[in-house]
Amino acid sequence: MLLIIIFMYVFSFFILEGLPFHLSSARLVYLLIFPFFLLNKEWQSSSIKLMKNKKVVVIFSGLTFIVSYTLLVSTFYNTYDYSIVSPFVNQIIAFMFGIIIFSLFKLKNKINDIPKYLIYIFIIQSLIQFFSFISPYFREIFNILRPDHIIKIAEKYNFMRGLAISGGNFFGLGVSFGLIFIIYSYFWKDIFKKASVLKYLSLVFLFFGAMSAARSSLAGIGIAVFYLLINKIKKLDLKFNSIIKLNLINLSLIIILIITVLFTIYLIDLSFIADRFQNMSKFAFEFVYNFINEGEFSTSSTDVLFNRMYFEVSLKTFFIGDGFYTGPDGSYYMHTDAGYMRNILYFGVIGLIILLIYQVQFFIWRSKKLFLFNILVMVYILVMHIKGDILSFNIMMQKMLFLLLLYNIHISNNSVN
Repeated sequence: MLLIIIFMYVFSFFILEGLPFHLSSARLVYLLIFPFFLLNKEWQSSSIKLMKNKKVVVIFSGLTFIVSYTLLVSTFYNTYDYSIVSPFVNQIIAFMFGIIIFSLFKLKNKINDIPKYLIYIFIIQSLIQFFSFISPYFREIFNILRPDHIIKIAEKYNFMRGLAISGGNFFGLGVSFGLIFIIYSYFWKDIFKKASVLKYLSLVFLFFGAMSAARSSLAGIGIAVFYLLINKIKKLDLKFNSIIKLNLINLSLIIILIITVLFTIYLIDLSFIADRFQNMSKFAFEFVYNFINEGEFSTSSTDVLFNRMYFEVSLKTFFIGDGFYTGPDGSYYMHTDAGYMRNILYFGVIGLIILLIYQVQFFIWRSKKLFLFNILVMVYILVMHIKGDILSFNIMMQKMLFLLLLYNIHISNNSVN
């Protein structure tokens, strides 16, 4: 049950339209658990205590300040463009219920499972994507939980993308997949302790899910590999003999599993599956194909990003912005969706600095154990923000980081006590 709650909370996938409000899985969870929360004094007490934590207070204060500042900017410029406010208001609501959900884990003595559950839900999501990719029948079943506009976009990509059941199905989901790889690398020894073959198999499916969502997730995968290597070097765990002994059995089991999967695919429809995976590989590794054929690492999206999404602005715009987040035609202001550009165009570099200060509050910086992890996650966020609004914006990523923060606060308090 807790795993289902976390899945619905983080991914906030489509449930129903036609109501006075859009019913997502996250909102459904809120509606279902809140009456029980009101009837349980211990649950309430635990949540209130967490709300009073200094870190949590700073985050909610930061959100309140950002909302107030954005309203002030828009009013000052007489643009009255309040479209930027919505992501931050959503975070206030999401974090309030995040505290309630975290307290539920505490009541069930399952707090230590939160990082694992975050990883598990992405493995489940990647399995949904994988089977939707290879089976039209399976895809149709889960289309019930995908809005029509996502299905139409997925069709344009020949159903290589848009296969998740998630409120964000493309770049935002891809960024979260990249983050989960970094989280996986930090909790490496805690995942599938007694079934290491499942650990490596899960990484294969997670990689597929990440590539289906967005190629940008490769940055997170690269950082995760870097973090694992650093830890291995620190622990002097790179002795040749130990690596051979450790991996021979795992490698054999993985080969057997791969052969089994391939044989199953052969029985289903070899030519259909082969074509699907060939098209997927061309999409995921477009930059490699372009390097081989044209001699340069680039993709169609990176070409658009750096040639059209970034451009010169006036000094006034650079420092204090124009007060526009959405253009008069309802599209992105100045037709750019690049994160840094959108922020600067709205409230300038001053607003961007405010977002950065807010984002770093999601980490416990005094912890030596967490310091490298925190740095790498922040680097990842700043890199992803080049392409789209991620820094302090992406609700899926923010939910994950908030739950991890609550977990780390709990671990930190217990270690002190």
